[in-house]
Amino acid sequence: MPKKFFWLKSVVAVLGLVTAVSYGDGYVRIGNGDDGSDLEGLTPLTTGPIQAAREKAVALIQRLGVSGVAGLGGLLPEVQNSRLFLAKADGVSSLASDRSNFHSDVTGKVFARTFAQPYADTRFFPVAQKLDEGQLIALHVHEGLHRALSPSVREDENIVSEITLAITAPTASQDQIRKVAEKVIPQDDVRALPPSGGFSQAPTFSSRYLTERFSRPSNVGYGVTQFWNGSVPSLYAIHRMHTVNSDLYPFGGADTPFGLGLQASVLEGSTGAKMGPFGISARLRVWGKRDFDIGVWSTASLNVLSNEELKQSPFGRDIYTLGISMRKTIENFYAENFLSVSFGSESTQRIGAVDYTYQFGPTLNAKIRAGFRGLGFELGGFAELFLADYFKVVSLSLNENTGRYRILSIGPEASVRFDNVTLTVNGRYLVDASQRVNFDYLGNILNTGAAQGGVGAAVRVEF
Repeated sequence: MPKKFFWLKSVVAVLGLVTAVSYGDGYVRIGNGDDGSDLEGLTPLTTGPIQAAREKAVALIQRLGVSGVAGLGGLLPEVQNSRLFLAKADGVSSLASDRSNFHSDVTGKVFARTFAQPYADTRFFPVAQKLDEGQLIALHVHEGLHRALSPSVREDENIVSEITLAITAPTASQDQIRKVAEKVIPQDDVRALPPSGGFSQAPTFSSRYLTERFSRPSNVGYGVTQFWNGSVPSLYAIHRMHTVNSDLYPFGGADTPFGLGLQASVLEGSTGAKMGPFGISARLRVWGKRDFDIGVWSTASLNVLSNEELKQSPFGRDIYTLGISMRKTIENFYAENFLSVSFGSESTQRIGAVDYTYQFGPTLNAKIRAGFRGLGFELGGFAELFLADYFKVVSLSLNENTGRYRILSIGPEASVRFDNVTLTVNGRYLVDASQRVNFDYLGNILNTGAAQGGVGAAVRVEF
C-alpha cells in the first residue's frame, strides 16, 4: 500500500472491530417505590457529595471483597451503576420501609428510595444533603442491597439493615460480612442466584468476579522489560524497553466496556536510546456468563522512526493484529485463553553500504494463562505458542528463508493490587523453537520482546 495511505491503514486496522461487533447499553425501566407523588421534578445527580459518597461506597465494597461473599455478588454493580436523581421537595415517610433509620430522619423526612428490583434508579431527597459522608456511604450500600439481594429478603428491612451495618462498621472484614450473610440470607436463595448475584430480572451479563474485574477498566501505567540472550544471541543490539500506556474505556455499558489504548516505547541498546514502536489498540468485552468473560481486540504496532533511523533498526515495521480472549474466573482461580493473528509486513536495515530487507510472514499466536487469585493478588503463569509462515532476509547477494517455524515460551506472572494501584512482575523464557530462531524473528518487540526472553515489571493506576 502506498505510504500516503499509512494513517488510513492504521485507523482501519485498529477500529475494524467496531463495525464488526454490535453491542448495547441500557437499563430496564424501573419504578421508584409505591408512592408516586415524589416522581415529579427529579434532577439527575452527577456531581456533589451524594455522587462522591457513591464512589467511596464502591471503593469500600471493593476493598472488603464483598463480591466474593455468597449472596452479595450483585451489590457492587448495583451501587456503581444505579442512576441517581434528586427530588425537588422532601417526602414524608408513608411506606413501611421508610420507618428505618437508614431511610428517614426523626421528623419522618425520607432520605432516599429505590425499587426493590435489580438495576432500579435511586432517588434522593433534599434532606439527604445534610447527611455526613459516612451516612451517605451507608445509604448507598443500603439502597443497593434492596436491589441486589434475593427476592425473598431484599424487602426485609431488618435483614438489609443488618448487612449494611456489617459492611459499613469501622472494623468490617470479609469474614464478618460472610458470617452475617450466612445467618440472614437463606442458603436456598444463595444457590438459586445466577452468577451475577441478584440480577435474575435484568438483562445483564455481569458476574460477581467479572464485575469486580471490569469495575475500573481504564488505566494508565509504566513498564520496563530487560531482555537477555541464551544459546541463540540476539541479532540486534537492543537490551531494554520502557513503555508508557493509557487505556481508556468511555464507551459501552458496565458489562460491555469498549475503549482505545495508546502505548509508547523507548528502546535502549549499545547504540543508545531511540524511540520504539507506537501501539494503538481497541478492545471490547462482548459477552460474559457463568463467570466466563469473552472479549475481542485489535492492535496496531506502528513504526515511528524516520527513513534514516529506520535503516538502523530491524523493528521498523508495522504490525496489525486481530484477536479474541476468553477467561474463566472462580473465587480462587482463573484461566484465560488468547488466540490472535498478526499480518505479515517488512522492514529494512542498512549495515555498511548494504540494505537488508526483513520480510515477516503472518503469525498465529495461542496463549494460555492460569493461576491462583485472592484478595487483591494473582499468582500464576503462561504458555504461549507462535506459529509463523516464514522469515526472510533479502539483499543484493542474500536470500534466506526460514520457512514455517514455531516458538514456544513460558513464564511466571504475579500482580498485587493496592486500592486502585496494581503492581505486576513477569518473565518470559523461550523453551522450544524450530530453525534456531528466537523472538527477534517475530519483529514484534512491543508485544513479544526480543532475544531469548526477559523479565519485566509494571505499575498501573486503574479508574
